[in-house]
Amino acid sequence: MERVHGDIHDWPVATCESKEASDANYKRVLHWLLTAERMRGVRLGVAYQNLFDIAFAHLLGARRGVTARLEFEMLQGMAAEQQQTLREDVGQLLLYVPAVRPEEFDVAVSYLVRLLEENAASENFMSGIFELSVDGTGRGSDVFIREESRFRASVSALGELLERDGEDAPAPNHTQSRLAEEQAGVPSASEAGAAELPPFANEPDTNPALEPNQRWTEQVMARATPQWLAEQAVPHGHRCCGRRRRRGRRTGRRRRMGRSARGGACRDSVPGC
Repeated sequence: MERVHGDIHDWPVATCESKEASDANYKRVLHWLLTAERMRGVRLGVAYQNLFDIAFAHLLGARRGVTARLEFEMLQGMAAEQQQTLREDVGQLLLYVPAVRPEEFDVAVSYLVRLLEENAASENFMSGIFELSVDGTGRGSDVFIREESRFRASVSALGELLERDGEDAPAPNHTQSRLAEEQAGVPSASEAGAAELPPFANEPDTNPALEPNQRWTEQVMARATPQWLAEQAVPHGHRCCGRRRRRGRRTGRRRRMGRSARGGACRDSVPGC
């Protein structure tokens, strides 16, 4: 959905570039938040179906002494076989169920369809939940080994992120700023040089969710007074052609005469019209 949304508006995709990056970012949030200072006055619900990531949150919370402020949640009806074992390991487990009014059941259907689509994807943990097992010798099934490998890869990616950025929050993917663009201005062809002009591309839509664009919109609205609008150049050629087209809708002899007389006057007075 995020990719389609980005393509329609010509925006960068707001989400992480891969499932591994998304998993690493999830752990990054837990790594930052699960400290005694930041958890003061907070009770955190870790809602996830991935047993590896639940174990990561549980062990990290225990190591940092914030287990009392952690609560684990799972969706009722998903991974039911693991819920009892998980409850015995982490303590109380909250099961949540989406609820809607009967007249809004279409919302529930779309939610359930999205879950079905996500869980069926091979990169999702739940796609192999029925084949996740460990034998008596401690050897995991193929699905277990696959998920273990993915978990280790995301932990490795987390280490790289922390080494690069430290405690800083990740920067957003979409940094469009109409305010900065207006302040910078657009160089003319003579200033930039014809050889350096970029290839043509449609202008992306303005994202109203970004604060710089909101400030820019406020400035534009404040500037667009009736006096300011009256001082702006008017594309006379287009207005003339538009008037000629509207008058051309009339029927009979008057329309034919109007096309010849006014059409000729229009072409004589406005070049290219």
